[in-house]
Amino acid sequence: MASDHIIFTATDIAPKRYDAGYIALSYFVSLVGSLSTLQLLQLRTSGRGLYNWYLLFGSSVTMGGIGKFLSV
Repeated sequence: MASDHIIFTATDIAPKRYDAGYIALSYFVSLVGSLSTLQLLQLRTSGRGLYNWYLLFGSSVTMGGIGKFLSV
């Protein structure tokens, strides 16, 4: 009896191709996220309590959300 299973490879399901525009856009988005994170971290001062936490939260959002997640 012949097997009715169909075997797919990774390139059959999601073909591999690269677009220079998307690569450049991904690099630019990652760069903006990283630079905005550095700017927010430089604004942190030791004597401003809750303001520092807002800046830390904002820098984590820009690094995690923009710098890494959106650049993929």
